[in-house]
Amino acid sequence: IFNDANFLSHKVSASINNAYLSLEYTDQNGIIGGDKSTYTRYAARLNSQKNINKYITVGENAYFNRTINRQIAENDAFGTALANAFAYDPITNVHNKDKQYGFEQSRWVQKEYANPLSRLFIQNNRGHQDQVLANTYIEIKPWKNLTIKSDAGIELTWNNFRNFTPDYDFHAAFQQQFNQVSQGYNYFESIQWENYVKYNDTLFGSHHVDVVAGTSYRQTINESASGSSRDIPDAVKFDENWQFINAAPDSNDLSAGTKNVDYRLISTFGRVQYDYDDKYLLTLTLRRDGSSNFGSNNRFGIFPSASAGWVVTREDFFQFRSH
Repeated sequence: IFNDANFLSHKVSASINNAYLSLEYTDQNGIIGGDKSTYTRYAARLNSQKNINKYITVGENAYFNRTINRQIAENDAFGTALANAFAYDPITNVHNKDKQYGFEQSRWVQKEYANPLSRLFIQNNRGHQDQVLANTYIEIKPWKNLTIKSDAGIELTWNNFRNFTPDYDFHAAFQQQFNQVSQGYNYFESIQWENYVKYNDTLFGSHHVDVVAGTSYRQTINESASGSSRDIPDAVKFDENWQFINAAPDSNDLSAGTKNVDYRLISTFGRVQYDYDDKYLLTLTLRRDGSSNFGSNNRFGIFPSASAGWVVTREDFFQFRSH
């Protein structure tokens, strides 16, 4: 069941002033399953920053990737080729042209176990994912100790998959009397926008304050749908171009779907940090969060917190002197 696995990776990057661009390609085969266990990724990244003047800086970060993969079952005590290989007896032949799909099956090891190569044969799973991660920001420093920043980001992810399992009858406890195909998709979207003002300064030599106030907004959308069918005609069932739901009789179609479009979180927050000579510490925080997951009569909540600290090792009496 094991095979040599190739790994190929290319990356090209360029930097010009405050801009960075990279292109990546990765291709990898699994050590089990041959061409049924593969992973390919195409990716591009662009980061840039621009100082408009001595007060204003703008920038952006963007990452795009597409992954294409075929996969086999893993991390399962019974349903994987590796688990079957450990349990299988060593005296049974692997192949038998007179048996279904050309695989011999053990007379002594049965129940949930089967010839590990036949287990690989019935797994035909493929899918791909497209993802966009991006954010843009503006930062304003009207004077030395004051920073005003606004940052907006988005994440978009599209997944789709398609799986095919042929009909099989390897032994009494390991059989399926019909071929089956399933396919589906998932879409995820997240938008986040944060704004804050930050001021920090050292006063009268030993008093240091750090004040932050801001707002944050996040919205997520997640939806998915899937379907399955069975009994693709035997003449074409192993042709990947036919391994789709609409290739099977309509009477066997099943479907499922979920949608969640109403998750939003909005927050207003403030924090004050004070320390005297890095010795006595005080932090005060106040948040007001509103969430669509809260009940309609209690949509917002206020969450205060406070903490204090004492760095005793900075006290004079804690200093040890050597004689």
